[in-house]
Amino acid sequence: MYYPIFSIAIYLRLSKEEPAREESNSIKNQRNLLLQFIQNQKEWTNYKILEFADDGYSGIHFNRPAVQQLLEQVKAGKIDCIIVKDLSRFSRDYIELGTYIEQIFPFLGVRFISLNDNYDSAKKCGAEMDFVSAFQTFFYDWYSKDLSEKVKMSLKIKKEKGQYLSPYPPYGYQKDSVNKHAIKINQEESEVVQKIFSLALQEKTLYEIAQFLNHKKIPTRTQTALWNPSTISQILKNSFYIGDMYYDKYKTEKTTKKSSLKAKEEWKQIQNHHIPIIKSEVFEEVQEIMKRKKERRNSKQKQKTKSIYLFAGKLYCGACQRKLQIRKTKHPYFICTTRYITETDYCVKRLEIDIIIQIIKQYLSTMLTIYQLQEKIQTIQNQIVEQKEKELQKKLRQVEKEQEQIHRKKTIKYQDYIYKKMEKEVYSQWNNQIKIKEENLEKLQIQYKKKEIFLKKQKEEQEWLSSLKLQELLIKKIFVFDQQKLLLNWNFSLLGNSTDKQ
Repeated sequence: MYYPIFSIAIYLRLSKEEPAREESNSIKNQRNLLLQFIQNQKEWTNYKILEFADDGYSGIHFNRPAVQQLLEQVKAGKIDCIIVKDLSRFSRDYIELGTYIEQIFPFLGVRFISLNDNYDSAKKCGAEMDFVSAFQTFFYDWYSKDLSEKVKMSLKIKKEKGQYLSPYPPYGYQKDSVNKHAIKINQEESEVVQKIFSLALQEKTLYEIAQFLNHKKIPTRTQTALWNPSTISQILKNSFYIGDMYYDKYKTEKTTKKSSLKAKEEWKQIQNHHIPIIKSEVFEEVQEIMKRKKERRNSKQKQKTKSIYLFAGKLYCGACQRKLQIRKTKHPYFICTTRYITETDYCVKRLEIDIIIQIIKQYLSTMLTIYQLQEKIQTIQNQIVEQKEKELQKKLRQVEKEQEQIHRKKTIKYQDYIYKKMEKEVYSQWNNQIKIKEENLEKLQIQYKKKEIFLKKQKEEQEWLSSLKLQELLIKKIFVFDQQKLLLNWNFSLLGNSTDKQ
């Protein structure tokens, strides 16, 4: 039996668990999909469309404002057809859903269409089978999710018991042939791991270690691939080699289903899970070495970045006298943009920052020797360092003063507590606050002492020659003609001579 179309209701729903950024399920997307479907039905004429939308409501029950309004109008005989994107939009309570679609809507003469499920109650042939099929799909979807959760829980319990579930243990280990959830040391590979850590203790770089292994023709696990710095780094950072196993390292977003690594503090750990290949003290020492190397690399990169932006306002094209522009790539460089306008070959095409730094240091050293300015500059540099030292000493004295005050207060408060002048709970709360303050002061003290040591070292090593600050003070402009020819305007006014030198 065909139900004539008079009034069409489109129902849209988006739950809180499905943010609008998921375009496939967004209210806008659902609306466009349903309206397009209606427009494509050429046989439908003289109809009106009513929209009902529940944005931010779960589909597990019918306690939703828009769906209640829709059902009221259905009961009043004002709706002839309901269209949804899929059955789950209308309801996730599949028993209640079946009641409405199989009994209530047919009794009230309301046609029900679900686009994605290919279900249309007006079609005589296979309508019941379509719904049964759709219902089975929902049931299987629910069953698979339920089964998935049970599998996850089972795996979690096994991991908590210390069972090793990964099919491929780290290089140096292999699965036990008897117990598939246990591992044992691979003697040949473990010797390679020990050699890698030994070379790292000698402060060999990742590249040098990889080259050594490849030169010795030591095979990787795949037998075909070569050793590379990335693989070496993974081995050196992996605490699995000291007998510890981490699990529950990843989290999955409920909406996007994307997996991401948790913060290391959130990982779960089983210590002494298996026989270690590397001693803990060796592993920790290697981590410290790698940390120091990383800090040195970052320091060099930071220094280079400072150099780039220091010279950004001082570099000029020797041909057109215009400022050079920086190109912020992985390896930044300077160019003269005028050459694109004038199409001249004389303007600067590309200038590497490393070349600039090298030439300027060389020129600076020569100029300081010619004009006998070493002592004067050293004096200025020492004055700057000494001023910083005084400021640091002042801060250190302030910290020590606060520490003494805290010590006196602790003595007084403790006496008050002993002689029942202060409640235990109040004293405990105060004492906890004081401990936090003491820890903060101790951290400040350590920080200031480190800075003090650095300043003394800087003063002793006379780093003023390569100082970026000195280059900034003494150089007014740099005219660039090519990679090897530069013209520098020196400014010696700060040193008692107002004449610019070239």
